[in-house]
Amino acid sequence: MIRLSTLVIGLCVAASCESAPPASEPVSPAPVPVAVTDTPNVVVVVLDTLRADHVGCYGYERPTTPNIDAFAAGSTRYARALASAPWTLPSHASMLTGLDPVAHGAHSFDVDEPVDDNVSPLADEHLTLAEHLGANGYVTGAFLANEAFLARRYNLHQGFETYHLEHSYAEVLNPQILGWIDQHRQAPFFLLVNFMDVHQPLNLAPRAGFLEDASREGGSGKLARSIRGKVLPGEGPLPEAKLQRLVDMYDLALANLDEQVGSLLDALDGRGLLDDTVVVIVSDHGGYFGEHHLLGHSKDVYRQAMEVPLIVRGPGQGEGRVVDAVVTSADLPRLVLEQLPAMAGAESPFPAPGHAQGALGENYYARVKDLFGTRWDHRFDRVRRSLVRWPYKLIHSSDGQHELYDLELDPAEARNLFADQPDVAGPMMATVEQAIAHAATSGEAPSEALTEADKAKLRALGYMDEEGAGE
Repeated sequence: MIRLSTLVIGLCVAASCESAPPASEPVSPAPVPVAVTDTPNVVVVVLDTLRADHVGCYGYERPTTPNIDAFAAGSTRYARALASAPWTLPSHASMLTGLDPVAHGAHSFDVDEPVDDNVSPLADEHLTLAEHLGANGYVTGAFLANEAFLARRYNLHQGFETYHLEHSYAEVLNPQILGWIDQHRQAPFFLLVNFMDVHQPLNLAPRAGFLEDASREGGSGKLARSIRGKVLPGEGPLPEAKLQRLVDMYDLALANLDEQVGSLLDALDGRGLLDDTVVVIVSDHGGYFGEHHLLGHSKDVYRQAMEVPLIVRGPGQGEGRVVDAVVTSADLPRLVLEQLPAMAGAESPFPAPGHAQGALGENYYARVKDLFGTRWDHRFDRVRRSLVRWPYKLIHSSDGQHELYDLELDPAEARNLFADQPDVAGPMMATVEQAIAHAATSGEAPSEALTEADKAKLRALGYMDEEGAGE
């Protein structure tokens, strides 16, 4: 049973909720209207930067997620869920379009000199889940804490009637979310939520009896910056004690986030909506705490950044189940539509991911902060793509440093089998290269330059250093 928590419910006033301008009509594909007679609500909760191995129902020993675990016990948990990319924009774009980053093109691109922004927006031609559900009678809304890479300049607001951006923790956003639900519950609604309590700067609100020292450590961003130079060059001893302190902070922030996830679920239940709602709890990516000499995210495609929780509860579902099939962010539209009785048997406008060939994940270079002027910039000036055909994982690297791992025998991705098993690596390489050959056209920044306000938001979330360019 989900633990009930007290939550003050407030109305989202017009001044705090933006209404999206009419989305451009997609060129292809178009929404497929269906006869809507049985229309559960849809709520997708994205827990930004949550790696799966810190969640209890995925095997973590610390009690970081009792509410998420309780929800998973009566839901469908995907044990091998992968992010489509190790950072926010391309992963969210995949969750909304059903496309891999190589197909939707909303990702970073190569630059020859420092610039403010090396990120392409989502093209208007791509249909989003919000557009499709909106065309079929749903009211659509998004409440997003990531003001940086979910900003309107990147065009993920397509199809959302309400698109509210606010860099706040879940405790602040929850009353606004519930106010929006109360205003729109008479019609079926699609709600996208992005919480950032476990993204830098971490939510270190103290919790009695749980990692109390972590709440007294001070800012997590300052600690992360202090150890970056020891980790990211890619060699030498790691500052293990400081990294453990960062892990403790992360787990404290996760416990705070889990409490608010429980509050949101309880509020839906208290309104009599939970059993008539498709609820998805997912993450867009994880992050590193020194593994592979990496820190943070958006830098590579190893497991710590790519393996995410994915938990789906259909309307009225009470029995839990575990699915071992590999899925990615791009599966989300399909998984949602399968739970909607009026749409489950209808033609879907979203492509079925080709997981028979393997599950694709991608990282196109890094943010500019790590591409210029550091001792480690050479590490991130490349495109890295992962392909998982369980149990094998291929990493295709534009610099020729390819890797192959057996995830069952080598979960730490420590023994590179690329040269030893060409019979496995060769067909997987061919699959990735075929995807590259059909890549979407991309590589142009948004038409409008970053404003000083935009830069301030990037700095607040650790994507841009004071001197200029972004993570």
